[in-house]
Amino acid sequence: MTSSTDILLCIGYFVVWILTFIWYHIKRPQLDAGSVIIGMQVVYAFFSILTISDALFSYAFNELKLFPYIYLYSMLMVALLPVIRFHVHPAQSIRGGSSRILVLTSLVLFLTAVLQIPDMMSEASTGLAKLITESDAGKEAYEETADSMSQAGSKIRNVPAVLFNMLSDLIPFLLFYFMSLKKKKSRIIILCLFVAMLINILLPVTRGQRNGTVQGILTVVAAFFMFRAYISRKARRIIQTIGFTVILLFSVP
Repeated sequence: MTSSTDILLCIGYFVVWILTFIWYHIKRPQLDAGSVIIGMQVVYAFFSILTISDALFSYAFNELKLFPYIYLYSMLMVALLPVIRFHVHPAQSIRGGSSRILVLTSLVLFLTAVLQIPDMMSEASTGLAKLITESDAGKEAYEETADSMSQAGSKIRNVPAVLFNMLSDLIPFLLFYFMSLKKKKSRIIILCLFVAMLINILLPVTRGQRNGTVQGILTVVAAFFMFRAYISRKARRIIQTIGFTVILLFSVP
């Protein structure tokens, strides 16, 4: 059962991230990748207050302590330091060096993403329909996933799926990196990465899940703001239009 101390700790953590957001924009008064990442932490902290205050979910939590919050904030800030320093002292351009490894990684991501399409199509008829028509579909999908994970053995049964899950967070960063290159733009690689990114966002929805799609969209937003200054104005307008449309379409189911 949640105590008043637990709620106060959650509120304190929320306030600390708000102050961090304000401090960051005093140093750099414009929206960028750091704004998005710190803003995500503010949102996460806010929803943690709602979750821990809920009569049903509160039974799933242990008693909260101050030190883990201090440790969590400290480690997240350590991870954020390169982003903060990069955007406070930004580079003027991105040098397009040898990108064979990046091209190979992009092609592997595209191939493993395409191999997920058969499973995605077979699950779309059930998972997506349930998610739209049944209010408890998300809960049931989470319980099924947790149950299947607890019963999983030690064998790797689907190597492409494992590789795709391992590397899928790189897709938006690779996509916007190739779009930022002034002289060496590969339209085929950009198209492949765009398709892989859509599959990565759509795949959890077809299974009746939400978390993967939300995480994928937030990763795309963070990657876009990180590379926005190096992408042409015309390309930025196209990306923003497509991004808004995709987010709107995926928000409905």
